[in-house]
Amino acid sequence: MFYCIINATRWFDRGFTSDTFNTKSPSVQAYIDTYAGPEYLIHYRFAAILLQIGVAFCYGCTMPPLYGIASVAFLILYINERLLVCYYYREPPAFDEKMTMLTLDLVKYVPFMMLPMAFWQLGNR
Repeated sequence: MFYCIINATRWFDRGFTSDTFNTKSPSVQAYIDTYAGPEYLIHYRFAAILLQIGVAFCYGCTMPPLYGIASVAFLILYINERLLVCYYYREPPAFDEKMTMLTLDLVKYVPFMMLPMAFWQLGNR
């Protein structure tokens, strides 16, 4: 849906023609804002990764196919993100490793959340 809105905005800016050199933008910055994609928000990606890991570990003990489903979800997420960064989003800003290291620190504690969940799930059978 967002892709359609962006293309409609660009088409309106060109005056409903296919000539990409024709524009109604009053400034260079307005042109860049119209034709560049949305910003790449990396914190949503890290949140999705942590959510998938947490759900797979906490409930995978009673639903073993969840580990395979999470692996396929990570593969799809990887391919999707690579393509979107290359073709859809603006060039992302240079991120430092602080957020990545924080995410890896949080992932270390997921197995400790899994242990009481697995004990409870296997004890209720």
